[in-house]
Amino acid sequence: MPALEFCLASSDLPRLLRESGVGRRSGRGGSIEWIWHDTAEGELAADQVSLCQTKTMWRLEQMCPRTGQIWSPATPAPLLREAADPAAFAPLTSPLMPIAGFRGERRVIQLTPDEPATLTILNGALRGVAQERPVCRVIAEGPAAVLQALSTKWAQTVAINVPMASLAAEAVALARGVPPLARRSGGPQVPAGMILSDAIALVIGHLTDAALAEVAGAAAGVSAEPVHAMRVAIRRLRSALSIFRRVADAPEVTAIKDPLRALAQTLGAARDWDVFLEGTGHQIAAAMPGETRITALLAAAAKRRDAAYAALRKEFASAEFRQLVVGLVQLAALRPWMQIADEDRAAKLEDDAAAFAANTLTRRHDHMLSAGADIRELPIEALHEIRKEGKRLRYTAEFFAPLYGERKTKRFLRRVSDLQEVLGHLNDGGAVAGLMQALRGGPDRQFATGAVQGFAAAHAADARDDIAESWKRLRLARPFW
Repeated sequence: MPALEFCLASSDLPRLLRESGVGRRSGRGGSIEWIWHDTAEGELAADQVSLCQTKTMWRLEQMCPRTGQIWSPATPAPLLREAADPAAFAPLTSPLMPIAGFRGERRVIQLTPDEPATLTILNGALRGVAQERPVCRVIAEGPAAVLQALSTKWAQTVAINVPMASLAAEAVALARGVPPLARRSGGPQVPAGMILSDAIALVIGHLTDAALAEVAGAAAGVSAEPVHAMRVAIRRLRSALSIFRRVADAPEVTAIKDPLRALAQTLGAARDWDVFLEGTGHQIAAAMPGETRITALLAAAAKRRDAAYAALRKEFASAEFRQLVVGLVQLAALRPWMQIADEDRAAKLEDDAAAFAANTLTRRHDHMLSAGADIRELPIEALHEIRKEGKRLRYTAEFFAPLYGERKTKRFLRRVSDLQEVLGHLNDGGAVAGLMQALRGGPDRQFATGAVQGFAAAHAADARDDIAESWKRLRLARPFW
């Protein structure tokens, strides 16, 4: 039976219960206390597991997903083992000691009279050695259709959030005085032997985790890296939905595409100003030291960057963003494509992912190379399309690389990446021109924007030869699939 877990402020709990169609005092339960243990050296935490003592049992839980593991965001932590005595678990080199605890109320509410759907509420506080933090978690368990409808309604009306860590991981991090480790980052990799439906859920869940891990840093705006990492995760996610569109076809998948595109555009605006200020803007300032018109232009660009980050923070705080995140969670955890698949598509979804991977890689590879033997003189727009095709091919190859082995995939991926990099240099010139349009003004500003565009154009002109050479090497690369 699937389950979804969310966190929220305890003050929002009455609204959530009303939206769930249950009363504030309904359900059964009472006060609870859980205590997490580890050795003084943190052996369990180092292995990303936790050992929790309840009133009658000891539970060993996983705290972070392993590589290639299907553990969708907003789903409860996997229970590895349960026993009445801690001696039943593998021996440790040092004695166990209590490190963190949870004290509060646990309630279980029957959601529907005709179906086995329940809502479990954990409302209380986590305690570390010298810190305490309020926490409220709700876990809905039941048929996928019930969870889909309920979580969609919550996202529209209640400030629910996807937990960035399991309750155990949050407790252990509080005890150690550090933030919880990110569940996942970077790109997903589909392990050998996985069926296609599992592969789709793994890829969507991994990239949702990777994007959400960057929200706090992107909102802070102290560094450009979180926005870059989140933008890459969203780009990979959009590419994944395109890759799987023929087999993972469902209204819920289609509905997520426009909100993802809108988020990508907001991230892209912030990223463009970051790239300009750290790249071309920094270079031209060094090339023209003391030029006040350039200095004033860069100050105006910095204000535009600040405005782009403000727009990003506003989006993160919106109900629309919350609904997007919950929609992504539903895709990974509930797999709506399985509910409406016809017989032929259902068979493909239950088949090994390797056949799908080979067909998809061949199709994307052939489509990209159809541009011809020499792309040196193609217009900017055509090269930009090739760059986008290259990203789609690279993401697909990265997703399925473990099916073929690192040695076979490494050279091919490097050649695709090299082409993308030199095409990116050319694309930067066009991006700079668009940014300068936003900064146009009087004579001084016209001088500054003209100088920047000329500087960028000179660098972009040198990229044509590099593009031709990288394209030649890619065409000669033997496909690994």
